[in-house]
Amino acid sequence: GHFFSAVVATVNGDGTFDLQCDDETVVQGVPRALVQLVEVTGKVAAALEREEEACVEGVDAFFNMFVQSLTSGAVFAKLSPEQKAVASEKVRGLRPHFEAELEAFRAERGLGATVTGEDIQAILPRVMARSRC
Repeated sequence: GHFFSAVVATVNGDGTFDLQCDDETVVQGVPRALVQLVEVTGKVAAALEREEEACVEGVDAFFNMFVQSLTSGAVFAKLSPEQKAVASEKVRGLRPHFEAELEAFRAERGLGATVTGEDIQAILPRVMARSRC
């Protein structure tokens, strides 16, 4: 089955839920057995509330956020231009690992879930671990 991101709008007397989806549509009468609570960390919840990231969709946009997170640190800034070029190429080589982790993340969070910069930071160690296998 498919999962999607929604918020419980109403708890009905018969034990079903009315769910409001990210696109503002409401799905009514969803049985409790089909609703799965997703825990969101405080940092992720805060980022979602602030809506600090514009709506980013597509693997390319997410990968660009990932690359930016790896190439914007102090260590990267201290590298020579040649070292930066090599490091950037290695980061771009992580794309298959990134795509696999992003797919796993989206499956866990649900289709349509918002992915924030905090989320990208959270999957970074998993991408690096996958690349070493």
